[in-house]
Amino acid sequence: MDFKRFVLQLCVLFFFCFSGCVPQANANDREKKKKALAHYTMGIIYDNRQKPALAAREYEKSLKYVSRSAPAHLRLGADYLVLGDEEKALREFEAAKEIDPESKEMRILLALVYANRGIKHTRGKKFDEALRNMEKATELYPESAQLYFYMGVIHEQTGKKVRAVRNFRKAIEFDPTLAEAYNYLGYMFAEDGENLDEAVELVQKALQLDPGNPAYIDSLGWTYFKSGKIYEAIKELERAVSSGKEDAVMRGHLGDVYFEKGLFDKAKTQWEKSLELDPKQEKVREKLETLTNRHCEETKATKQSRRLRRCKASEAISNKGIASGVIAPSQ
Repeated sequence: MDFKRFVLQLCVLFFFCFSGCVPQANANDREKKKKALAHYTMGIIYDNRQKPALAAREYEKSLKYVSRSAPAHLRLGADYLVLGDEEKALREFEAAKEIDPESKEMRILLALVYANRGIKHTRGKKFDEALRNMEKATELYPESAQLYFYMGVIHEQTGKKVRAVRNFRKAIEFDPTLAEAYNYLGYMFAEDGENLDEAVELVQKALQLDPGNPAYIDSLGWTYFKSGKIYEAIKELERAVSSGKEDAVMRGHLGDVYFEKGLFDKAKTQWEKSLELDPKQEKVREKLETLTNRHCEETKATKQSRRLRRCKASEAISNKGIASGVIAPSQ
């Protein structure tokens, strides 16, 4: 354990647990604070030994003696997070914030908890709950570019495109190096067929910040495709697929561009690989079925055409033989 760090933690504890004590404090109060300090110290030791359950137990005991200790609530909340109890963690962080409402660090930590809940709700498609948590996080930490980015994602997925654009632009304003914000906004424009020149510029900026990112390369290829630049689209999408990252969307995009170019066998191969990676893609399945049916019809038509040509050739030979007297006409 880092001894200097340990001493610093104890100094912080003394400041919060003993600040505000008046000289006339009675012996009972002093005894409570000593016991609170002892349990808090044991909590720090257990934390440094990576034993969050034991540490949490000590902080709980400490708070029984001195309930208004922001560091104890903070550390207890952090241990609850490690133990997977987000609700208890949130309760402790809120308690710490109430004791020390001016602490920026406290607000940031609390914002991150709400943001984490928002992200989980987003993945679970519970967008109303996700948005509620993200808004709380943004109120606590309004200068966070990452929070505005996630707000943009939630608005985009719920069809609120104007709000999504506003949040993505705000994320970029707070952090001009946030590559994922440039990429998401550019890809969103391309999907909607809007601001296509800006879409290309945005994704190119994302790639400048994170060169070689397969997802961003795919986005660039897709924006080229939506802009009608088929050759550029094929070049970038093939580069994305050849990066080694297996992704259903990337395969599907390449299949779409091959199909548009008339490279039907290549399109079929990419769509099949896309379905292998994500069998739930009904639209890709429909494209494959349409392509297969089209191939069957073309094959059938080709066979009929060949059969017709053979019949005509045979008839021509027969007529030629009759005309020359080699073949006797049928009676």
